[in-house]
Amino acid sequence: VAEGLISYQREVKDLPIEVVQEVLDQLACIDRALAGRMMNDMLIVGRSGGGRRSVVSLLAHMFRLQVFSPPPARKYGDKEWKRDLKQVMQMTGVEKQPTLFFLEDHHL
Repeated sequence: VAEGLISYQREVKDLPIEVVQEVLDQLACIDRALAGRMMNDMLIVGRSGGGRRSVVSLLAHMFRLQVFSPPPARKYGDKEWKRDLKQVMQMTGVEKQPTLFFLEDHHL
């Protein structure tokens, strides 16, 4: 995990996360879901500011997954949702990029 964090900070951006037991538990749960044969779906629920995005970004980097998250926008309706869904489907289906689709509560 420490090597993955160093690699992430070197290649992507600085990640202000402390590797404590809670973070390791989250990493282990998400790792278990992503390491399956079919790269299963998962739903992560938690309080705001709990580090879900940081943990998911770190693991996606370690698994060499492309992270797709809709950009924050004032107006995010059906048209924008369909556009983003089409984009992520093209990334995974047509371009064969292993992709992690990260959707947060403010996107809904």
